[in-house]
Amino acid sequence: RSGRSRRSRETNAEYARRWRMEVTMRKMWKFIFTILLLFVIVALVKAYFTPDLLGEAVDNILSYDLQANRVVPEDLNATQDGKKGKVEYPISDSVLADIQEFSWKSKAPVALSELALVKVPYFGFDGEEHMGEIVVHHDLAQEVLDIFREMDDAQYPIEKVKRIDAYQGDEETSVLNNNSMAFYYRPLVILEEVQLHSYGRAIDINPFQNPYVSEGLVSPEEAQDYADRGQQVKGMIQKGDACYTAFTSRGWIWGGEGQECQDYGHFEKPLSAK
Repeated sequence: RSGRSRRSRETNAEYARRWRMEVTMRKMWKFIFTILLLFVIVALVKAYFTPDLLGEAVDNILSYDLQANRVVPEDLNATQDGKKGKVEYPISDSVLADIQEFSWKSKAPVALSELALVKVPYFGFDGEEHMGEIVVHHDLAQEVLDIFREMDDAQYPIEKVKRIDAYQGDEETSVLNNNSMAFYYRPLVILEEVQLHSYGRAIDINPFQNPYVSEGLVSPEEAQDYADRGQQVKGMIQKGDACYTAFTSRGWIWGGEGQECQDYGHFEKPLSAK
């Protein structure tokens, strides 16, 4: 009988110990949850009263360097010959790794070694100075830098300038984010041709406000409102404006003047033009 009583006391003691531990764990998780909830509330309040912080956080997410697994800040101090922006040729190994993974393919008509990275200044939709990255053929790199410097001096509004690699090479995602971009391999399967983007000889500026229009169809569909070119909209390219002039004065062709279709954000430098 005394043995059974002793085992009973031990069982009760073990039960009490486990119960106390469970109560302690519940209190600890409740404390952690409360702290996290307070943190979220504070963050939401700060975002409500200072919305620019939220926008900055989103921009940081969209400028995420997927290959290196880190956030890449804008290089606002990038200069060349005492002016904003610079050409990087050859491209660094880390950036080349991104390009090779997301925007270049072995079928591309240019080798990786023919591409240059251009850090370009631009005047953002937020009214602030920014520094973006764009990849083009090295023969056009300095000219592209000069074009962006001219637009920046004129405070021509551009929302974003990121390598398409920031969107894992997905053109649709890049366009819906209104990202201005240049090189990415894009075959035209039906015509068995490739666009000049694949040569690093085409640039799309503010593609959401400047969509592709053909026989009443608009791409992207979400940009239907911008098919009407009679509007005065921030970032919408018009013949004779600072963006149009910066490109066409250097021999680039504007897609907005096409006969059968209009690609209003598209500028290209033909292969025959050196």
